[in-house]
Amino acid sequence: VLVGVVMAAGTLFVLDASMPGGLVAGSGDLRHAQTMAFTTLMLFQMFNVLNARSDERSALAQMFANGWLWAAIAGSLVLQVLVIYLPLLQQAFGTVRMSARDWIFCVSVASSVLWFREAAKLVARGVPWRSRARDYTRRTNASRDKALARRTSDASVCPE
Repeated sequence: VLVGVVMAAGTLFVLDASMPGGLVAGSGDLRHAQTMAFTTLMLFQMFNVLNARSDERSALAQMFANGWLWAAIAGSLVLQVLVIYLPLLQQAFGTVRMSARDWIFCVSVASSVLWFREAAKLVARGVPWRSRARDYTRRTNASRDKALARRTSDASVCPE
């Protein structure tokens, strides 16, 4: 649910920032703003698919292990570029060309879902030193329990 809220808020932010007269002053027209929002939403999905591989492990761990996933992401990006730059598809989808600066803005906002989920996963896993301390405590308690069991069994064999 939180990921959906981040995506919706980010997409609406880009839409607003791409048009004049909104909360964030922009300079484009409606078609430009819609193209920006459409692209941002698509990019949100590309970043989110990286998160979807695991609810616990970082999306950055073994990031390039799934070639099929990267092929699907590349294919999605190619289709998005075609929709934005090919005149026939521009007319069909109501899109306009985007500048490099527009792309950077869309990628920056859309990547927020990745960083948000990475932070949540880090918190869910716990701080690394805490897990090491917990493991140390378990090992110490196990050693203590074994020593106590030995002393108890030695006492029953050789009573004093």
